[in-house]
Amino acid sequence: MKTLLKTLLLLGVFPLLAGLVLIFDVKGGFMAGLALVIPYPLVAFFLYALIKNDIRRFVAEVRACGTPKYQLYRNNTGVAVTGNGKLILSVGPKTKSYDFSAVRQWRTSLQAPGVAFGGGLNGAMVNMVEMNRAAQNTGLFLMVKDIENPEWHIKITDKNVLSQWYEVLQQELNEDRS
Repeated sequence: MKTLLKTLLLLGVFPLLAGLVLIFDVKGGFMAGLALVIPYPLVAFFLYALIKNDIRRFVAEVRACGTPKYQLYRNNTGVAVTGNGKLILSVGPKTKSYDFSAVRQWRTSLQAPGVAFGGGLNGAMVNMVEMNRAAQNTGLFLMVKDIENPEWHIKITDKNVLSQWYEVLQQELNEDRS
């Protein structure tokens, strides 16, 4: 649902701009302009509401599991470590908590997209595919003992934050296993 709304927002930029031009056109295109502009804020509001609901679900799960020592929520994904040995993971509407012993492995990856120069629309499409590929392979990846959700992808794109979370997991999970 969120992907559809994000796509509609992206595609809606052109009708939004055309609608604004019609609204302020002196030749009387006000109603047509309004018809083009109104859907954009509605889609943005629904997307905002869905994301806020995901954040609330994550925060509620963190609070239910104890006091967080470390917590991060970015790009509609979240990770938290509590003082009583729980790891909370969230990707979109899915949020689950795990004992430290349920974590099989974790890794980080930071990839930059390739860039195609020139080519007009074809080059732009290649660049979009490369950006999507890099986003799919960048972040914190955790493998857990869970049949329904064995791998979690926390979308962290900042190298420093990614390094910090690797170190947090290294210290917290290795201390628990010692």
